[in-house]
Amino acid sequence: CGFGFDVAVLEELARTPWLNGSSVYLYSALRQLFGFRGFDVAISSERGTRPRALHMLLVIANAAWFGGMFRIAPDASITNGQLDAVSILNLPLLRRISMLAAATRGTHQRRPECIIDRATSFEMRFASALAYEADGELHDTAGATVTVSSCPSALRVIKGPGFPG
Repeated sequence: CGFGFDVAVLEELARTPWLNGSSVYLYSALRQLFGFRGFDVAISSERGTRPRALHMLLVIANAAWFGGMFRIAPDASITNGQLDAVSILNLPLLRRISMLAAATRGTHQRRPECIIDRATSFEMRFASALAYEADGELHDTAGATVTVSSCPSALRVIKGPGFPG
């Protein structure tokens, strides 16, 4: 699930019915690249608490890829029962562009504005209730505190012949 920039892009998509196809996504992403102001969040897990900080993006991931093109959590595993909290702190415009480009390759984690923690559960404390996205669908939080937890083995996957692994 994601909080921040990706949500702002999805909300912009909804406000742009006069465009369609990939052009609406590009338009919405560019508008938010220039206009998104960031959000404050404090993040806690069994490993500790990070103080409130201004973020551009926060993703809680159980797999490496996010949004189809971002290798947002390069070391995440769908089988270890852990989640990766990928925090990208708020950045000026040119560094935002550079950070997002690095995230497509999974090299953003080397930058000081990117913090990745791994745990079974994360609690986020925001200034107020806000929207988030899960698998590209927008939702609203019930309050200013949100907990995301791993549910190991909650989904049974059956593979057919010809599929690896």
